[in-house]
Amino acid sequence: SGRNAVRFSGSYKKANDFIAGNDRTIDNTQYEKLNLNVSYKHTFPSKNSIEANYITDKAYDVGYPALLMDATKALADIGQIQFNFAPSNNDFQFKKIQVYANMIRHWMDDDDRDVANREVMRGMHMPMYGTTKTFGTRMNGRATLFDHSFEWFVNGFSSEAFGDMEMISLDQTIEDMYIYNLDDVDTHNLGLGIKHQFRLSESVLMKLEENLSYKSLGTGSDQYASFFEGAYGREVETQQKILLSGSLSTLWIVNNQWSLSGNIVYSERMGNHMELYGHYIYNYTDGYFYDGNPWLDTERSVNTDINTTFETENHSFTLSLFHKQYFNYIDGVLAEDVSSLDFQFKRYANVGDATISGGEFRMLNNFSHTFSLENRVSYLYAQNRTLGEPLPLIPPLKGNSMIHIHHKKNMWMAEVEWAAAQNRIAKTMSIEDQTDAYAILNATLERSWMKGSLTSILSLNNLLDDYYHTHTSIGNIPEAGRNVMLSLSYNF
Repeated sequence: SGRNAVRFSGSYKKANDFIAGNDRTIDNTQYEKLNLNVSYKHTFPSKNSIEANYITDKAYDVGYPALLMDATKALADIGQIQFNFAPSNNDFQFKKIQVYANMIRHWMDDDDRDVANREVMRGMHMPMYGTTKTFGTRMNGRATLFDHSFEWFVNGFSSEAFGDMEMISLDQTIEDMYIYNLDDVDTHNLGLGIKHQFRLSESVLMKLEENLSYKSLGTGSDQYASFFEGAYGREVETQQKILLSGSLSTLWIVNNQWSLSGNIVYSERMGNHMELYGHYIYNYTDGYFYDGNPWLDTERSVNTDINTTFETENHSFTLSLFHKQYFNYIDGVLAEDVSSLDFQFKRYANVGDATISGGEFRMLNNFSHTFSLENRVSYLYAQNRTLGEPLPLIPPLKGNSMIHIHHKKNMWMAEVEWAAAQNRIAKTMSIEDQTDAYAILNATLERSWMKGSLTSILSLNNLLDDYYHTHTSIGNIPEAGRNVMLSLSYNF
């Protein structure tokens, strides 16, 4: 009848430990993963429609070289039902109503690790289990008031998180332990917003968005709350806050070649369930165990950016600059009263003000139908202004240059991807090390066959088999060495 549609897709992946540059095997990088997705859509005679979608993602034996343990299983089930309304001329109308639910479960252990000799949490096994359940709904539509048309949206969700861990000592004289990482931690959120669009002139478009949300976060376990009450000497109460955010964006088409746009965004963020109620959570980014702080103040930020583009028939130049200012920035602070050489702890706190600034320049040049060149360069500068030191995990100056050659059914691409050394590192809030500069060479050959029905893509990455890691690589885990991938696609 043309009113029903069904789609099914799936993938299965399995990999052993991967090999970095210079033929170095990186242990605990294996994984096995299955993903299935099924969708159904029915369109009614009224042009309204209903959609149902289900995704299941199953991962097994996933190695995490930067963590203390690996994932035995990680299971995700995600489902949603969505009703789509046909366009109408009413002053108030619905576009979509969506109801969704998901459940995430993971089992982790260190059975394949040398726990007797590792630097952190030595001499014990620490199997972990965790689950997160979420239910929510989203609605959006359009409305007209006083001859002004605008979009509106409402969203709400409830989420419950649980996590626990055993500490099984190799020394039989030391008693085993059992702790909660999260216990009956509930998050409730309700938000509403309005989006406006104003055509100031034929060449100037302005968009305005306002958001208001209510968020509640707490634990239903008195026993779990008692840990935080003992650590901070305060009575635990459910955090309830009203959060505001808004944005203003403007696009100015100066002429056929120049365009200019700018955005300013204000947002407020309440600490998440890990930052408020996590206990003994290992943070792989810096190697510390983190405890939450149920009394964190709201983090606020103001982000501004400006973008300009110059285009001709064969050339394009784009420059983007931005600056983001944080107030009451949430980060981990060293807990000296409970830290030692073997156990390093942090507690989340509001550490003051922080800034992140940066920009990107992109240039695309088509010198002929056969030959084109693309260059991209970006840089970030981030600073904890209260402590007077850089923020952690900020990439250095980096970029890439690509040459494209087209000839009949063939396309060749050669790329140099590079990054400068990063010497601006955090020393107080996190333990970072400097990163050396690197440059790698990649190549791609794409060809169409059978009058374009069949396409083959041969990719060769890290051709010189360099051994390197990026500054944002957790635990300095290196990137893959020389690798080749062939992909085929056929259009019926």
